[in-house]
Amino acid sequence: DRWIGVGQSSLIISSSDDSVILGGNDNLIRLSQNSAIVGSDMSSIKTAALPSSAHVMALNNVIVGSKQSHISSSVGSGQPDVLWYNSIIGCQAQGIFANRYAVGNTIIGGVGNRISPVDDGINTRIDYGAIIAGYTNTVKHSNSVIIGKSLFTTTAPNTVYMDNLEVSGTGSFGAGEIGGWTID
Repeated sequence: DRWIGVGQSSLIISSSDDSVILGGNDNLIRLSQNSAIVGSDMSSIKTAALPSSAHVMALNNVIVGSKQSHISSSVGSGQPDVLWYNSIIGCQAQGIFANRYAVGNTIIGGVGNRISPVDDGINTRIDYGAIIAGYTNTVKHSNSVIIGKSLFTTTAPNTVYMDNLEVSGTGSFGAGEIGGWTID
């Protein structure tokens, strides 16, 4: 079943079973099952594949309290479009974009942030990336996170990027090396 409650000009189009749009205006869910847009304006969750395609695999995506935010893929053309477990929460003008695959990505807060793979024709997936706050940041590598930066783009997978870290209290560290110093 599909359901739209209290909103204007919102659509849930084909193969979006068990999806919902609650509140907001001008929202769209296309070809994404078990997905939701809640309290958002001008936002969308969609794949590029045609409704007759057996390759549509978009599910469990969510946009909450956002404006002009999008979770989408752009390949279509018989290739599988995989959009699983992506979320955008409390943002403006954000996007999670995949050439073919986007799994488990999250954007929380901020303006103009984007998660999309390196545009080199080889890397077609972006998985488990995140942006927390900040503006105009881009995660281009899987398993990378940007926290509270501005105007920044990731340069490597499996990396956390942030400016200034304040830590208080007590803690312990395992063995390793930091900046040429050995920790035992």
